[in-house]
Amino acid sequence: EGTWLISPPAAAAHQARLDEEERRSQAALSVPMALGTDVRSAAPAAVGASFTGSGRSSSQVNSATTQASATAALPRRFFGTVQVDADVATLDFSTIVNEVIQNFTAQTGVDVKITVEIEAQYQEGFQTALQRAIKENCAVLKFSHADFA
Repeated sequence: EGTWLISPPAAAAHQARLDEEERRSQAALSVPMALGTDVRSAAPAAVGASFTGSGRSSSQVNSATTQASATAALPRRFFGTVQVDADVATLDFSTIVNEVIQNFTAQTGVDVKITVEIEAQYQEGFQTALQRAIKENCAVLKFSHADFA
């Protein structure tokens, strides 16, 4: 089976769509709870009714909705892609860890997943001995996928 690659702009666009969908669903769920009302009484305020079942005016509801939306609008995911020069990869990885990853891991409750993708091309083709060595090293390093095509 081959390897599927996605361009950074396409990945970023997909991530933005996922983030927007999550933000909308979180905002829809958090607004009634933030208002202290049930879903039935919060729904009329969303369409501009004067009063909700809780007796709050639409301006009070809109203010609470705006505050809840501002809280829900904070991004919940980060996605970044960077190309590293193979000749200075150790230094580049170290800089990435120090300047980006540690900012996340220093925060309590942040789950960080790091994926390393390696692509190598050689017009003359990779020799069998090199393929075997690479595959063995990848197995020892627990690569989830490593193959030649």
